[in-house]
Amino acid sequence: MQTHQYAYLTLEDLELSVWEVDNYSNLTRRCTQLRKIPVSQLTAGDLRVMISQDIGTKFLVPLAIEILSKNPLIEGDFYEGDLLKAVLTVKPELWAAHPNLKDTMFEIVQGINQGKPDLDENVCELIKSWLST
Repeated sequence: MQTHQYAYLTLEDLELSVWEVDNYSNLTRRCTQLRKIPVSQLTAGDLRVMISQDIGTKFLVPLAIEILSKNPLIEGDFYEGDLLKAVLTVKPELWAAHPNLKDTMFEIVQGINQGKPDLDENVCELIKSWLST
């Protein structure tokens, strides 16, 4: 993974915010724990969770794109392409603020073989949507 200027910092460091969790859901506890790990140590599955929950996306999407550029359909815990799905569903404001990331993501999406028989239907639909924009 390329070393970003913030790769050794946690989301707590980057966002200057510490979350306290008591009696919340397992997902909230997991996200809170992941915020304490240096972003360079987050796995594809960790990135999928955090990006899907819209947590730290401005820091995590560039890292996810690096992973996706090497393996666009990497499995982040559930199924082939789940990290890709999380990134493709990021709020449009992130892409508007970072057009270079959007361009890179578009290049990644263009190179995906949508004819794979086991590719998730929702991922295929998101790819088609991205290619039509």
